[in-house]
Amino acid sequence: MRQGQVLVLSRRSLPLTKQKVDGEWRWKYLGKAWQPPEEFSKPEGYRKRVARYRGLLERLVEGREKLAEMERLLVDD
Repeated sequence: MRQGQVLVLSRRSLPLTKQKVDGEWRWKYLGKAWQPPEEFSKPEGYRKRVARYRGLLERLVEGREKLAEMERLLVDD
């Protein structure tokens, strides 16, 4: 990617690039057959990191629920 370009993959997986042309940023669609460069994030690594994040988030929510239950038990006594 050249300087002045930002690669963006949207939620709908449209490969877009943001290019600076004449001092203004413009969006450019890269095409249906576009493939990410080799040094781009590998899907399996990304999936592992997302799975780890979701697991940590789930544990955090469970911990908060347990803490809220303990607080209710202490207040009720």
